[in-house]
Amino acid sequence: ADAVLIGDDGRFELLGRLDRIVKLEEKRVSLPLIEQALTTHEWVNEARLGVVQENRASLGALLVLSDAGLLALRNQGRRALTEALRQHLRPHCETIALPRRWRLLRQMPLNAQGKLAQMDVQNLLMASRPRQPQVLDQQTVDGELHLQLMVPPDLAFFSGHFTSQRLAIDPRAGLADIELVYDSGPRYSLGKVMFSGNAPFDEDLLKRMVPFKENTPYDSQLIAELTQAMQGSGYF
Repeated sequence: ADAVLIGDDGRFELLGRLDRIVKLEEKRVSLPLIEQALTTHEWVNEARLGVVQENRASLGALLVLSDAGLLALRNQGRRALTEALRQHLRPHCETIALPRRWRLLRQMPLNAQGKLAQMDVQNLLMASRPRQPQVLDQQTVDGELHLQLMVPPDLAFFSGHFTSQRLAIDPRAGLADIELVYDSGPRYSLGKVMFSGNAPFDEDLLKRMVPFKENTPYDSQLIAELTQAMQGSGYF
């Protein structure tokens, strides 16, 4: 059965199947089965899937990581984490059903009924990754500004890693100094994707597979999505 939203003018909008079975390139995919497979991995506490409608339809995943998953994210990086989860899913589904977009959350944004509507899943998957931490508390004490921040696990910035840290404490003066050295990696822009010679597919198909425009700031997630699209095309 399908869910339907009826407007005041009598028009209706199909919201998707109630049993959460979607069709990708003529193949039926059960979202709950893939979500269940994801949560069997030690890095994942919760998972919700939805369809990303960009160029060609694909799956996206909202994840709440476990403590082990957050540790893996910190030590190995986002790309290594998502690729490991894709490999974990391979025995459970076809290649076309492997998620191409990932969003990492502290918790699922449930509504008052304790549910997460499929429409909200779609909106979260289509939204840009957060670009600033969330301010939990802000106070001014003796002319000093004190902030308590929560850094989202999916923050678009700070995708590198800290190479060293030092904490120096002076008990007599009651002072502490923290030194952090951060390697953000080189900064690049993504160029035009093209093939020379006799390409196995036409230019229109290539455009549908490329999830970014020329001169977009480098993002490893976009490269991963392109790789997954090319592998899923059956030509590579």
